[in-house]
Amino acid sequence: NIGSSVTSLLFENMNIGTANLLEAEINSVLTRFEPRITLSGIEVKPDYDEGSYKVSIGYYIVGQTSPTTITIYLEKVR
Repeated sequence: NIGSSVTSLLFENMNIGTANLLEAEINSVLTRFEPRITLSGIEVKPDYDEGSYKVSIGYYIVGQTSPTTITIYLEKVR
């Protein structure tokens, strides 16, 4: 457990405000616990039809010049 509120935020109402909170939390966690990367951007968008959030994370691996972007979907699981 890294002390993140990402899981609890997934159970909040799905809206832009919650997406912004998720974005800030993911940014905070990666900045604190992943020293091997430098973030170039995070975007979180609600997908109302699927009941999930689309999360795109852009980053550079330290010592590399090429950016990398990953996209994942976060959804609540009971």
